[in-house]
Amino acid sequence: MQQLLADFGLHDCVTQPPHTSGHQLDVFVTRDGCEPWSVDVQPPMLSDHSMIIVDTQTPVTRPSRSSVCRRRRWAAFCLDNFISELNQSQLSVDPPTNVDDLLACYDDTISNILDRLAPVTDVKRYARDTSPWYDHDCHVADAQAGKNIPA
Repeated sequence: MQQLLADFGLHDCVTQPPHTSGHQLDVFVTRDGCEPWSVDVQPPMLSDHSMIIVDTQTPVTRPSRSSVCRRRRWAAFCLDNFISELNQSQLSVDPPTNVDDLLACYDDTISNILDRLAPVTDVKRYARDTSPWYDHDCHVADAQAGKNIPA
């Protein structure tokens, strides 16, 4: 395992076995040159595995202010229309008997139906200046707290 990690410029920071049988099942892998400040392997308590406590600083990399990605417009998708079109397709009405033709028919049918019902579009993404852990639920909680609205 160490050679595989080294091939990708990584290493395991846990230097003692975190399992009561002496096995190292639990790892903490970092890039070479990104050493944690400390790695503490606690004695096992409720399990045969030790708790590994790592104190480290993780660099935050931010994407450019905006980027474009391609996504399907799932908001436009209607399951009833999908089922209706699928039921009228060759895949349902007259499926091929050869397995290769059947797989090709499946791929073509699903792709064509999705292209009509949830077309692919370019979406502009904007970088946020918030923590990666600040998600929608945190945003809603902050908004409610600011308006003194109970959750």
